[in-house]
Amino acid sequence: MKKSFRKSILKGQLVCINLPVSIVSVIFAKYALNISGRGLLIWMLAFISMQYAIYAMIKPFFKKAFDVSYMHNHELLSASKDTQFASVGVERFAQLYTSLSFSEQVMTQIQKDIDLLTQENADLKRNIEGVIDSSKQLDRAFRIEADTISSLVQSVPQLIIVFDQQGKLIEWNEAFKRRYGLSNQDLNKLNVSTMFTSEITEKTILEQLKKATDHSVFLTLSIVKDKDILKEGISFRVVSEENQRFTAIGKVTNEDIAMQAKILRKNRELEYINQINSSLISNWDIDELLDNIMKRMDSLFDISFGCLYVLDDASKWELKKSTLNKMSQDQLRSLNITHYFSSEWQKNSTVQTIDMRLADQVHVDYLVIAPLEIDGKAIAAMAIGIHHELSNSDENLLKMFNHQAAMVVQRAILYEQLRKQYLNTIEALVNVIEAKDKYTEGHSRRVSRFAVEIAKKMRYSNEDIENVEISGLLHDVGKIGIHQSILTKEGKLTNEEYEIMKEHPLKGIQVLESIGLNNKIRDGILYHHLRYDLKGYPKADHELKSLPEFAAIIGAADAFDAITSARSYSKARSVEEAIGELEKHEGTQFSPSMVHIFKTLVEEDYQTIIEIIEDKM
Repeated sequence: MKKSFRKSILKGQLVCINLPVSIVSVIFAKYALNISGRGLLIWMLAFISMQYAIYAMIKPFFKKAFDVSYMHNHELLSASKDTQFASVGVERFAQLYTSLSFSEQVMTQIQKDIDLLTQENADLKRNIEGVIDSSKQLDRAFRIEADTISSLVQSVPQLIIVFDQQGKLIEWNEAFKRRYGLSNQDLNKLNVSTMFTSEITEKTILEQLKKATDHSVFLTLSIVKDKDILKEGISFRVVSEENQRFTAIGKVTNEDIAMQAKILRKNRELEYINQINSSLISNWDIDELLDNIMKRMDSLFDISFGCLYVLDDASKWELKKSTLNKMSQDQLRSLNITHYFSSEWQKNSTVQTIDMRLADQVHVDYLVIAPLEIDGKAIAAMAIGIHHELSNSDENLLKMFNHQAAMVVQRAILYEQLRKQYLNTIEALVNVIEAKDKYTEGHSRRVSRFAVEIAKKMRYSNEDIENVEISGLLHDVGKIGIHQSILTKEGKLTNEEYEIMKEHPLKGIQVLESIGLNNKIRDGILYHHLRYDLKGYPKADHELKSLPEFAAIIGAADAFDAITSARSYSKARSVEEAIGELEKHEGTQFSPSMVHIFKTLVEEDYQTIIEIIEDKM
């Protein structure tokens, strides 16, 4: 009886103490630690196992304590006459029975929880199987993506390398391998610390590469191949760092320099086009315009020679301008360039490149001819000699240049034609006047030519040179109002005749008033007999403080021609004597600067002076 009672007590203690504690631990694990499903079941079984292990350890001590307690209580019950104490024991056993009944209910609830956990475990298993399937699908997708990335890495033109913490080369793309012609075995032996050099000495190559995450580092690749050392500048940047592996992308800086040079050339070409447009538009003189065109062509294409031909009135090609950099005039004539200006070429209006390398005694590799056309008709042609074939961009640039040049050349040609007609009209008028006196025939033309040479020495603009030329031609037009007897009189004029002759500058202005002459031309005509010290005629206006420059030029040219030409009252004298007369009256009658320029002309262009004196065109 003692043994069965002791077992009942132990079972009661197990149910009343251990099971509630287990239930509390399960509730704590589920809601506090967020453990569910199979994990919760494992948690409960582990906790119960731990309790049973503890129970097994304390069972002998509990048994001995129970036996002592039991014997003591039995003796007390037997010896006691007090029925109340006995009833207390009965009450305790009744409470123990009630606890056992409660434990049965708890066990029923635990069984329900176990069933629920079993169901949740089955659901968890299905979920795990689903996760495993999804993981397999993701793994396949990752492998496909990795293969795609690997293909992209191998196909990109940039140089890609992967190195480890020690700088050993681990991987590389096809571009890197192909550029330097190295095998995989050769590349496996390389280390970034030995294959690269840098101008930065404060840090090692490996340190520079590892820190090149937000900026590029410039290194020089040095690889020995077939006893040759390959050297090339590369700009590297680290784009990823994972598992102690560094991936760097590099670009050859030589290619960047080449690209920059190409961009600079394009910018320079556009700048040339803008300069050409500006300079061509501002030039009206055909000779200066064509000279400008040749200079621009030389800047663009480094030409050996350049020629510009214009169709004359007889539709023949006339050489208007040539630039010889690496060829003589005889060599240029030997090319017979107009031979290539066929009617078919003019009709097609295309840029044509002719290979001259097989021709005999030709000092140029390629001859390029290009038409300058307006409304589909060639008005001029350009020919240049070069030592390289034109690229497509060069040809397009030449076409663009020709289009701009054609318009301004046409304008210059028309202007030149109008200018010639204008000057021819003036010269015809002057010739009518000078025909009255055989001694003064050609005088105005010679004065005009002397004046033009002076203006060129003074670096006048084309417009001012033309104005000086007109002023020289018209300086004596007022003589149309002077009686012929005075103009052709042999010997010295009387005072009265001289006073009449002095009126010709003012009469000239009156005759030309309706034309609306430029003020500079007007000054040259009106004041060409006014002296440097403002004496002479006509009398200087009180507002006139100094002799106008055009008047000084025409006055000096007029006097020089008068001295070197035969007149009714004097014989022609030499150039040296004429210069002596100018020097004699320097600072009084003649401007010192004009005297100096005349002396320079005689020293540097004596033949030109003689041709003007002899009235040779």
